[in-house]
Amino acid sequence: MKKLISTVVIATILTTNLLAQSTLSDSYNRSSFSWFYIKNKSGAHSNMVNKLFDKISKTNKFYDNNFKTQGINISYRNSMSYGQNQTIIQNDIVDNGISREIISMWYNRQSDGTLNQDIIHKRGVFNATDQAVISANTTKRGSAALEDFGNRLIDMSYIVIFDFNNIVKVTPTDQIESKGWKANVTAYVYKIDFNDEIKSELYNNWIYSDDTEETKNLKRNNYNNIKFPVKKIGHFTNSVSATQSEKYSLRAPKNYDELFVELLQKAYDNTIFDLENKIEDLRVKTKIYGRSPLTAKIGKKEGLKTDQRYFVYEYVWNEKLNDSEPVRKGVIRAGGNISNNYSVTSGKTDPSTFYQIAGGRIEEGMLIEQKNDAGLNFTFAYENGEIGGAYIKGATLLGGVTGIPSLYLHIAGGLDFQKYDITRNNHNVNKTFSFYRFDAGLGKGFHFFRNFELIIEAAYGMEYTSIDQDDLDLMFKDEYTLEDNSLRTWFIKGGSSLLINVTHNVQLVGFVNYYMTNDMNIKDTKTDIKWDKFFKDRSGMSFGGGIRVLL
Repeated sequence: MKKLISTVVIATILTTNLLAQSTLSDSYNRSSFSWFYIKNKSGAHSNMVNKLFDKISKTNKFYDNNFKTQGINISYRNSMSYGQNQTIIQNDIVDNGISREIISMWYNRQSDGTLNQDIIHKRGVFNATDQAVISANTTKRGSAALEDFGNRLIDMSYIVIFDFNNIVKVTPTDQIESKGWKANVTAYVYKIDFNDEIKSELYNNWIYSDDTEETKNLKRNNYNNIKFPVKKIGHFTNSVSATQSEKYSLRAPKNYDELFVELLQKAYDNTIFDLENKIEDLRVKTKIYGRSPLTAKIGKKEGLKTDQRYFVYEYVWNEKLNDSEPVRKGVIRAGGNISNNYSVTSGKTDPSTFYQIAGGRIEEGMLIEQKNDAGLNFTFAYENGEIGGAYIKGATLLGGVTGIPSLYLHIAGGLDFQKYDITRNNHNVNKTFSFYRFDAGLGKGFHFFRNFELIIEAAYGMEYTSIDQDDLDLMFKDEYTLEDNSLRTWFIKGGSSLLINVTHNVQLVGFVNYYMTNDMNIKDTKTDIKWDKFFKDRSGMSFGGGIRVLL
């Protein structure tokens, strides 16, 4: 019996190695994460991390090893460099048995020291794609081949240690109306080094049912002394904050605990974003499944969200290298139909939809790879019309929140110099006014053709300018109320923009806007004064052009 099990175990290792060797570099497999924070901190408010760290909402994209104890003591020092601390923490992870706990989790180690592959097999099957299931079903081993593939996932086990520093509690004052938290956070990242030597040592201490009690005790003791190594991946430092105005906020009021959870969540989200950009293993890769509409067989299990960006590649033969190499053919984003594939696939998973934002013709079978961006864009333009001048707009995609593709929230500002000749109550003002305007609104993009985007938008904003106090007194002889010499009005703006790609992240933009201005913030004998009457014809249509940069 003992020999039989040994043979099965060795066969499993060989099968896993063969699978790993035959797997193309353009494949994607599900990684796992173990999340910890440094507990032995003496800084102010460090108890808040201990209290609320487990409230972080983690992505479904990765396996969460979900250790009950997430606060750990580390022998690092604040006075040391990041590199020195990274090495110290690396040694502590191994010496304190944290990496051993992770391996024990993978092999479902029991209280008597026995190991099994139940979790490995379960994760191997869950990791499988439609194509892997179809291929496995054509072999004699069937789904057993998928179970064995779980062994390869062990080497994709990541460890993240959060170090929170300079935690500041923000309290409202006469100068600051907000409350909340600010902090600096460093994430130290490592990966289990499950090399052949360590595998051999583990399997040499595998406890079998026909082992003597003396042998079992010896193997238990040996296993408890194995130092499972980890590799340094890097460290990521961010400044995070979570504040809320006590007077002006569109969100429901939050207490300090809720705002601290928001701060922790931002630290986690920022780290995931940095890791996905740095580590290729964490970026989802698959092939185009259909082209009209564009679809691919990934979804919520891979953490896919509306507007998430992917690059599309085609392998092209390079005669100089005597090998094929990937050449980018296009850029796409996830659409509004995200497949709910968070289950073991049967080989018939529904695909998710995508829309193209740049590049040439995309064909079935081309490789796509996750390439995160911030979802931000900035437009620098000049506008002509009764309302015009220099114009800057910043916008962010809302698809990840709303599920609606190409939905933008923007804020914009403009500066315009216009000369007006104004006569009122026999007093004349003939000068060039400086007009400042700001607006915020929503826009919906439409991609009818490759490399083009049409955006329809609506916004609400304010425009203001200044006028000398003496001129005000002479032009408005009757009593008027004005806090300062600033003249203001609110406006509604509707418009459309046509964007043409220069590159995948730089676009030329042309636009048309229509401004409907309102009353001024001043009354003459209790009568409203229209903005476009005081400043003659200052409303209506304008047009302009510029450049938009995507980040």
